[in-house]
Amino acid sequence: GKKCKWPLLVYLHGTGCGSFFQSGKKYLRSTGMHNATDCFVVLSPACEWWWKQIPSEWVVRLVQFLTCASWIAFNRVYLTCVSMVGMSSWEMCAKRLDLFAAIAPVASYHKADRREFLAGALKGTPTLSLMSSTDVTCPLHSERLSERRLWEELLKAGSTTLQAEVCQVDHERIFEEAYCKTTFLYEWLLKWKRRSC
Repeated sequence: GKKCKWPLLVYLHGTGCGSFFQSGKKYLRSTGMHNATDCFVVLSPACEWWWKQIPSEWVVRLVQFLTCASWIAFNRVYLTCVSMVGMSSWEMCAKRLDLFAAIAPVASYHKADRREFLAGALKGTPTLSLMSSTDVTCPLHSERLSERRLWEELLKAGSTTLQAEVCQVDHERIFEEAYCKTTFLYEWLLKWKRRSC
């Protein structure tokens, strides 16, 4: 009889990947995936934009629509993106600070000319950024796309909720590292709730 409100996990995929649960049977049986299905409603839209493009507006509208459902905890909406759409987590949240409680970009990147804007907008947003020191597709130390530079800018802007994690797996294995091997990413996100307006 008691109504249950579920946290919403919005997952945006990388190039050549499908939805969150279409990443292979091995992953579906993993500790992390079991935790995701136990703890969240997972929204995994098809990303129709290319890696240099800003994410489509319809995704934000879809998330906003779902937060109105009686079974969604509107103050516990989380955004995570990997690889090609890594930029999307930064850009989407920066434009809609009222929508997401926390973000977790994985093997992500950003446009250098947007760095200062993103840091200023997201300095109050809990952020878990997971990168690999051996990733050559989304390199940690790239001059143009460096996430480390954005981390520095966020800290300079006054962020107290940025957590940066660096692992040592190649780009193809970072999905497994972030979402399957452990429950760390999910537990970290669930610590945060968006303050009611």
